[in-house]
Amino acid sequence: MTALSLVKINMKAIIFILFSLILVNKNGASQITFNKVYYTPWDERIKALGEDGNQNIIFGGVRRNNLNQRWEPIVYKINHKGVLVDSLIVFNNMPYDIGISDFIYYNSQYFFIGYTQDLNSTGSGPNDKFLFYLKTDTNFNIVDTNYFSVVNNQDAFSSMSRLDKQGNIITVGFYQDPATLKFGSFLTKISSTGDSLGTITLPVDSSRLFEEFMFDSSYYYVFTHIYSYKKPAQIYKFDTSLTLIDRYNISPVCQKQYAPILTSNSIYYTCGYYYGTSNRKLSVLKSKIDGSVIAYKHLGVSDSNNYTAWYKGLAKLGDYFYIFGTPYSSDAVDPYFGGNKPSSVYLSKLDSNLNIVWEKLYGGDAFYSALKIISTQDHGLLLMASRNDLYDGQNQLDVCLIKIDSNGTTTWIKDIKFPQSEVSLYPNPVRDILSVELKSKNQNIKDYRIIDLQGKIIYSGQSRTGQFKLDVSNLATGIYIFYGESGNGIVFRRRFIKY
Repeated sequence: MTALSLVKINMKAIIFILFSLILVNKNGASQITFNKVYYTPWDERIKALGEDGNQNIIFGGVRRNNLNQRWEPIVYKINHKGVLVDSLIVFNNMPYDIGISDFIYYNSQYFFIGYTQDLNSTGSGPNDKFLFYLKTDTNFNIVDTNYFSVVNNQDAFSSMSRLDKQGNIITVGFYQDPATLKFGSFLTKISSTGDSLGTITLPVDSSRLFEEFMFDSSYYYVFTHIYSYKKPAQIYKFDTSLTLIDRYNISPVCQKQYAPILTSNSIYYTCGYYYGTSNRKLSVLKSKIDGSVIAYKHLGVSDSNNYTAWYKGLAKLGDYFYIFGTPYSSDAVDPYFGGNKPSSVYLSKLDSNLNIVWEKLYGGDAFYSALKIISTQDHGLLLMASRNDLYDGQNQLDVCLIKIDSNGTTTWIKDIKFPQSEVSLYPNPVRDILSVELKSKNQNIKDYRIIDLQGKIIYSGQSRTGQFKLDVSNLATGIYIFYGESGNGIVFRRRFIKY
């Protein structure tokens, strides 16, 4: 197995939203607006979301490191009340950008499935994108790692990973041929000990890509996105030895962005969107695996294009289903592309016959995009979205988590601050004397430490002021972390380079 170097930073602060409920009627859906946001200084792209056996919420993905311009994997842990429990994992000294796609909890251990790629490379490079497997204990200490090149000399992109009935990790996704830039699909099976149990691939076919799947004790049912409307999207049925058994067409009333839920008697629910006469509608489909449609519903905001959540737009809680998505009006353009109109995320509760119980909108004060929805062990729901400021033009996304009960009411409100650039270190890089300066003149750094990339404390001290100097001339050349805590409990951390 391959070892990764690790920095673990115990953080008392993280981005969160202070939610207030301001109810406004719009298109039949109540509007819930966020009234305060705390930013991180990084661009964070979150995809993984789940719970462990103690109802702790784990979420992660990648962040852009402003120091070396690499994408680093990040993981956060909060308890079911929204209080931060543990913080961040950063893999260092790697020649690749690394991101986390999925989180799995099994046998009191955490499993993270992701990908590596060299986004900074000027050349194509051989096989520079592949899957990685990471196992940690519940304190984020690494137990095992491994890498998987699912298709020789092809660039693999992970889409969805889940634990099957036998305790194996199943990942479906797609790969790209660097020569033709066309895509094919794969399904790979990994044991909980990190050993490869086999992979099947579909040849390059840009009209149909593996994106999602569901399973029972005997079969894996893999859903495809359709990129050529001359062909129907399909379900590929494999047995547990990865032998293809059959294929079934998916009704065109529900297209793309699937999040299938298998219930019983070969009946499943899934979500996507449907191209209407004037705009896209959110779509929920109830169907048999053989393609026989039982019921479907098109819904969303009437004057917008409605898209289901990027990674998982459908959740089941009790006998009800919840569809999560983003309605974009014609003038709601991503701020990175020059837009300055806010957007919201949409949530609807449906009964098992797809009748609407209620609809709600969240957001409206910035540019939001729905990412994922899961049901939680305390019989609630967790919504995950990204937030982009309307006017900064930096495309630096922040993370929004919305914890609600089954009626859509916010169940906890937390204000966990992550101050942005509150401490300045200069010069950086530094050779001899490092100046430390807090932006707030009314604060002082009570305790501070210098930590290396292996987590070892190199130096610690105290200060009575918010401005002072440190002699770092005896430090070895490398990257270090300055960690400090103010007298009123605010935590500061910045990286600096010693040369």
